[in-house]
Amino acid sequence: TTLLRDMVRQLSDGDAGKGIKGMRVSLADERGEIACLYKGVPGRNVGARTDVIDGCPKAQAVMLLVRSMNPQVIAIDEITSPEDASAIEMAANCGAELIATAHGGTLEDLWKRKVYRQILEAGVFENAVFIEKRGKRRIYTVKKIRGTNLC
Repeated sequence: TTLLRDMVRQLSDGDAGKGIKGMRVSLADERGEIACLYKGVPGRNVGARTDVIDGCPKAQAVMLLVRSMNPQVIAIDEITSPEDASAIEMAANCGAELIATAHGGTLEDLWKRKVYRQILEAGVFENAVFIEKRGKRRIYTVKKIRGTNLC
């Protein structure tokens, strides 16, 4: 959740000092744990250009965001259902970039699960970030997905 929130914030805000423009980001926060909205205002910093929809199933939220907010990037926490995967694939086909979380220990593990295989085969994601805990530290490893077929 923290990594996803930080990525959303950084994409949304950009970095004016480095000439990096912020992007229009839409966040499907089904359980309200990323932005922590209170009366429509994020309690957590998700960036100045981020629109948040919470309390709505992810698949429906993604469709609403694509149709109404014109996002450059859509962020989704915990892909869990075939409907989520289909909405993600549709959003990618509409031109939005996507960031999503999924639970799996390895890339091979993700390919074995039907719900993830659908979007991996569609080539929606270019890279995966794996988080490994070593004591109190977290180690982040980026692995290429697109062009990898482990089925």
